[in-house]
Amino acid sequence: MNVDAPIGMREDQRLEFKGRASLDNLDKIVREAVAMLNAEGGEIWVGVREEQEIAVAIEGVDEPDLQRGRLRDALTDLIDPPPTADEVKVEIVGKEIKTLRVRVSPHPGHRPYALRRGHRLEFPIRYDDRLRPMTRTEIEEAFTAELRQTAGRSRAVEPAPAERSLLADRELVLRQRATSLWLGIEPALPSGPLDFADLLGSGLLDEPTLIGDRRAGINIYLTRLGSLRDEPSQRQERDWLKVGTGSPFQLNIGRTGALRSTVRFDEHPFAFPPEPDGSPFPELREAHLLNPKALLEYPTSFFRFWKALVNRDFLPGEPDERVFASLALVNLEGWYLRPGPNHPAWNYPLGLRLPPPALQQRPRPFTEGRSFVGPVLRLQRSEILASPDRCAFRLAEPVFAAFGWLPDEIPFFDRVAGRLTP
Repeated sequence: MNVDAPIGMREDQRLEFKGRASLDNLDKIVREAVAMLNAEGGEIWVGVREEQEIAVAIEGVDEPDLQRGRLRDALTDLIDPPPTADEVKVEIVGKEIKTLRVRVSPHPGHRPYALRRGHRLEFPIRYDDRLRPMTRTEIEEAFTAELRQTAGRSRAVEPAPAERSLLADRELVLRQRATSLWLGIEPALPSGPLDFADLLGSGLLDEPTLIGDRRAGINIYLTRLGSLRDEPSQRQERDWLKVGTGSPFQLNIGRTGALRSTVRFDEHPFAFPPEPDGSPFPELREAHLLNPKALLEYPTSFFRFWKALVNRDFLPGEPDERVFASLALVNLEGWYLRPGPNHPAWNYPLGLRLPPPALQQRPRPFTEGRSFVGPVLRLQRSEILASPDRCAFRLAEPVFAAFGWLPDEIPFFDRVAGRLTP
């Protein structure tokens, strides 16, 4: 018996119940948290089934430690301004059957809070047991009250200069026509200046195993291999070392410790050829297909490389310094993400006339606009050093969700160990 759960209680202004299935779409839980932050605060219980707005049963949460980490990351990445530990807490509750409780305690000086939706910000507010958009007047009044409390200081949601630089570069890429992946890392406090000559002599750009990558992997070393046919393969400017110039794989390394990479999807290994005629998914026979492993392995290599720059003393700094990171996929409309080894379709032979029930979950194309724009992660340097793979997964997970994948279908990543699998 889970005595701590509010069985028999009714949803109201400060209480919301979410079933276990809500963990498949964290945006819905985050939206509830934002609405409570803009109102009076409250609690969101995850793993509690409700009927007619009354908690009737404890469903529980599988792998509660893992799910708490996922939810905390989503709350940090998708709420603007990012809530402090005092404003939003995620707790595991219960002895035999575990649930998650999100405690929401807004700071009046931080209102209005917003839910990030790509380039857009949404401002929901809790009213009784329902959500509604804040009116323009309510938003203006919240901003005015906050400005009064901060006595003219800049608002907490105003992007830092480093974040603005990252967003500006991302915006430039989104205007391009080529279908591509863009990645960016920007430290809040510039390091360096990074010595390009020492970096080129260190081997970090030549030997994948020095940063934990596979030699034949889908990683940043493709920027060097892909550029061997081009002249020059790299170019030094005043503030940037550009690797892979003219190739589909490009990596730019800034003297401040910033990284940028662009990968065009015009050749393998990021893009697969269409499925053969015998495929159990006819919709994929003439479709543009993305490689799910590439969407995980390349960002992971990107973060591992930045970690190696720190560990080799190219980028001195303190563990708690802020680092911003983001991802975008440009001109993605109509593309599919090919089923991976965790998807039910993976091990079924081609040519099945009557697909079994496991194949009834059809792949779906990307339909959320022309491009996918990921959240800006606000990381600490210590987080990247502790687990660059987990940081990369936080960027990639929303991409899989945009194609309709459930969290446990995302392949090639060990959630418990927080590491990409070979």
